[in-house]
Amino acid sequence: MEVVSFNHYSGFFRRLLAVIIDHFIIGFLATVLGLFFHFRIYQENNFSTYPIIGIGFFTLLYYVILESSEWQATVGKKLLNMKVTDENFGRISPLKALVRYLASWLSGAVLFLGYIWVIFDSKKQAWHDKIAGTYVVNI
Repeated sequence: MEVVSFNHYSGFFRRLLAVIIDHFIIGFLATVLGLFFHFRIYQENNFSTYPIIGIGFFTLLYYVILESSEWQATVGKKLLNMKVTDENFGRISPLKALVRYLASWLSGAVLFLGYIWVIFDSKKQAWHDKIAGTYVVNI
């Protein structure tokens, strides 16, 4: 197992910037795919949920695949020299990445308190990190 060297756990504002970068990338790719496949959310007096479901599934895949990959990070985290680890600072499994992603909805559901919790937690864990047993560290 590779020894992970890191300065400390990643803080709130650094993680927030990574999420902003990731959502910009996801939004850009969703727009390109939408144009390519001619998706429209609103078509002739009918609201179509297919593009929304597609974007949601794409977002889930983005987080699960990248955070459980050798990068251990989304593009935003990678650009900011962070990675997601397990309790032994190793690579997380796709299942753990899926649990982390689904639990992130809980972190945001109550006025984003689960994300804000990072500010007060000694190991800088959001609620979804605590649920999944993960940490975000600077490398």
